[in-house]
Amino acid sequence: MYPVWSRGGRFYKQQVEPLKYTLPPLPHGNLARAPIPTRPAYQESVSLNTNANRGRGTTSRGRSLNSNEGHLSHPTGKPKVATPWEGALVEYMEGNTAKLAILCEPLDAHGRSWSAKTKQQDVVVGLTSITFHWPKHYLGQSYRYGMEDLVRLGDLCTTLISAHKDHIKIAWGNYVDRGISRITPEMLSNFLFGNFPKPHELYISHCLLRSEEIYFIQDGTDETLKTSPLAPTPVFRCRSLQEVSRIERERKAKRIHTQNLDVFLDTVTSVLAGKRLDRLEEKLKSPSCKPFVDKLIAAALATDSRHIDGDLFREVLQPLDLQRPKEIFNLLVLLGVFKKYQNPNLLRFPRSLELTPEQEELCQKTLPIDQDSTFRRDLRSIQPTFAIDDSDSLEIDDSISLYNREDGSTWICIHIADPSRMITPNDLLDLMARERVSSVFLPEKRFGMFHSSLSQSHFSLLPLRENYALSFLAKLTPEGDILEYEIVPSIIDNVQSLTYSEADKKLVDVDEDKTDFDRSNSQALRTLQKIAMARRSWREQNDATFVEFPNPEISIKGDGDYINVLRTDAWKSPSRLMVAEYMILVGDICARFAIKHHIPLPFRCQQSQLIDPFDPAAIEEVNGYQSPEFSQWITELMEHWHNKAKLRPATCSLSPSPHMGLGLPAYCQASSPIRRYADLLVHFQIKAVLRGQPPIQTQQLGSLVEKLEQENNELNKLLAYSQRYWILRYFERQGHDRVFLALVLSVKNSQSPQPTSIHTHQKLHNVQVLFLDLGYKMHTSLSRTLPPKCGEILHLMVTEVDAFCNEISFIDCTT
Repeated sequence: MYPVWSRGGRFYKQQVEPLKYTLPPLPHGNLARAPIPTRPAYQESVSLNTNANRGRGTTSRGRSLNSNEGHLSHPTGKPKVATPWEGALVEYMEGNTAKLAILCEPLDAHGRSWSAKTKQQDVVVGLTSITFHWPKHYLGQSYRYGMEDLVRLGDLCTTLISAHKDHIKIAWGNYVDRGISRITPEMLSNFLFGNFPKPHELYISHCLLRSEEIYFIQDGTDETLKTSPLAPTPVFRCRSLQEVSRIERERKAKRIHTQNLDVFLDTVTSVLAGKRLDRLEEKLKSPSCKPFVDKLIAAALATDSRHIDGDLFREVLQPLDLQRPKEIFNLLVLLGVFKKYQNPNLLRFPRSLELTPEQEELCQKTLPIDQDSTFRRDLRSIQPTFAIDDSDSLEIDDSISLYNREDGSTWICIHIADPSRMITPNDLLDLMARERVSSVFLPEKRFGMFHSSLSQSHFSLLPLRENYALSFLAKLTPEGDILEYEIVPSIIDNVQSLTYSEADKKLVDVDEDKTDFDRSNSQALRTLQKIAMARRSWREQNDATFVEFPNPEISIKGDGDYINVLRTDAWKSPSRLMVAEYMILVGDICARFAIKHHIPLPFRCQQSQLIDPFDPAAIEEVNGYQSPEFSQWITELMEHWHNKAKLRPATCSLSPSPHMGLGLPAYCQASSPIRRYADLLVHFQIKAVLRGQPPIQTQQLGSLVEKLEQENNELNKLLAYSQRYWILRYFERQGHDRVFLALVLSVKNSQSPQPTSIHTHQKLHNVQVLFLDLGYKMHTSLSRTLPPKCGEILHLMVTEVDAFCNEISFIDCTT
């Protein structure tokens, strides 16, 4: 080795010792061979190996080389340009490959194209492709080269090029140290072989520089210098230290990348071959494999094969014969990265719904404090208070009770969880909740806006303890309108926790009450229901639109090994209607409070639109062959679907506007501050008034609400996509012989028959249907001669379904 090191920013080199080798016999020529003299007739070199000449080279004739010029001047001025001759040994470029050949004879009058011989075949060589040639005159003799010479010189040069590759770095260090920025192959030959380099040594330097990728780069040609009379001498620029360092880093990274790629492909190949690998998960998380796993994850979740990373496709996917995202996903399942039925829509979501470790620590370390203790009202005397929710609900954020005042009036009390007693705008908990926007309830998993230590403990309204709430008290007219209302921070106890099914039994079945206590509670519950129904009638009189439509309830067990889908008819549960009515009442009170105190809130608004009136006779005509009960049910479903079509999508506004769907002049959601950040914002605004503090101003609130709406839209898409994914998984397991009853809700324009279709008389109809057994709405395309009619019952069978690719098709087997 010949080390190069730096001291004080200057490079120092160790002398390169000339290699000992035997020159092959001189080429066969048409002239008598002459002995090799000690020195050639003409000597020119640059002495760069002594410290005395540091900074400026000196030729053997005493002429100086300007280091800034970086090239030699020819001794006689402009060199003579030689023409090719028969028997010349040349290097020429074939594409990007350099090859040696012997010129035989010209193929045109101007000698621009020559026939030539290589070791393998006869070729045609153009003058413009020649990059180097052995001299015709050397040591006073003129030579023609033969095939034996080509082979011998080629083998010798190959050996010496390999031997001198390590010396190129030393040469670069020498030139950089001396401030020489540009060199020629002849200058490198002087450095490597001493003065007066032989032709094959000059060719070796030429090859070393041409193939060099780190220390030198070609920087044009020098027309005044001719290592070959047939082509200008290439000039090479010495790269700077910064360039060399960057290139070496890149080459090292590429070398490591190649090694890691080999390790990863070996691992994947072993898994595909069915081999059981120890510590596979740990290996896939190692630095050698993790980058490839991450790229595979991105490729598996790509919605189109065209979006797959090109390097990944070339390095990994092609060797493994993988092309489609689904195939890549299945590979990751084999590697244990994904579960077999993992929801890809959740994986594609742009942000994680899991709490970060920092957020978990923040929630767990937050101390329960009460910023409203000085004016919190004691409502523990109001008993009982009912918290009615789903059986699997862990966050209890509302309860309802009756309040009989001393003046004999009856008030409704709706108690909402009070996280704003511990959270203030722009504190750490508030910023965390703002970032998360909302709790997300997917069929397979739930993600809370807060950590369970807060949402299920400090914030929830739980039995057998005292609870802090923001209570909305209202005195209603017999018809259901609001006479008076109050909003107060409160403390309550004696919370009675009920599921909807338990509450329904108490409301319907009087015989369920075994004790006086049960009868008293049931009576209070029935009174609350009676008032709620009066309130519902009042809204109906104010043109509220009721949409009683079924929804699917998806049950997932394990990692998706068990899936069941059932239709739920929420409007048939009296307790659900009652609770929903009181939550709407909270939104009405909030809107009135905001208007009275002139504070901005994120009001929910909804406008109606004119559509054709509903015609029940048309629906009954379509289903005239059905039983009267079934036909009546279908007619009711279509009427509620028609009611839904009359309403435009709800929007958000900072100024009060009518909500036509609810029949209210203004409305604002505030019943779920544990689950929705927008509801928490409403609590902040109300608390600001109650505490005598300035509320969040309109401009700031507007920017917050705009961001929340965007995030909510993305979350709603995730919910819809996830629901469809699990429904399609359910369809996958039902078999192709099951028939599903589907109600046609709407029919869009029909397409012309496909040219490849066997049944050319049929058309493709885009329809939206409701699967009656599942309560799930879906858009699909059906091939039929006549378009389906709204309200028609179809008998659909699944022909193809792929939940991962979000694809499903049906055949209509209605007779």
